[in-house]
Amino acid sequence: MGSAYGQLHTPMTPPPITALASDILPTTGNVRALVVVVDFADAKYDTDRRLSDEEISSYLFGTDNTEFYPCESLTSYFDRASYGSLHMTGNVFHYTAKGTIASYEKTNDGYETLVREVLSGLNDTIDYTNYDSDGDGYIDALCLSVPSRGNADFWYGCTASWWASTLPDLDGEKLRKLSDHTAH
Repeated sequence: MGSAYGQLHTPMTPPPITALASDILPTTGNVRALVVVVDFADAKYDTDRRLSDEEISSYLFGTDNTEFYPCESLTSYFDRASYGSLHMTGNVFHYTAKGTIASYEKTNDGYETLVREVLSGLNDTIDYTNYDSDGDGYIDALCLSVPSRGNADFWYGCTASWWASTLPDLDGEKLRKLSDHTAH
């Protein structure tokens, strides 16, 4: 196998990506991730330092770039880890939350409140069926990126489960898992 990383496996070795539970993300095929950069009234990304949508897309979904090895895009990672059986692409959107960053940190439901607001607020902009590659009725991958001016313990990067769907209709799609990333 010719890649910038050299021969990493033998054809007999099962792809390590299959260790992911299939209810989180499809493990084969073409997956499209939904990435939302969230600003708050009192906590915004610094416009002088913020990456453009094209730069974010390139870092997340770009092709193999050995200049930054061992760091690589999600697309490159999943392609390599699945031995070519999972290809991830995605789109970047922006949303400004209605509340202050602290207003979402007051309860354990802060994530759900924000996610509900973000997805509802972008419902007229996004066709959520484009983010269900396997047709199971669930958005494959949702990542929220928030500025680092809030409570670091609350916004620390995590993956959360969505147990009860209190979301509005999202073009017939539901949400099962989400990933939160705090920019530093």
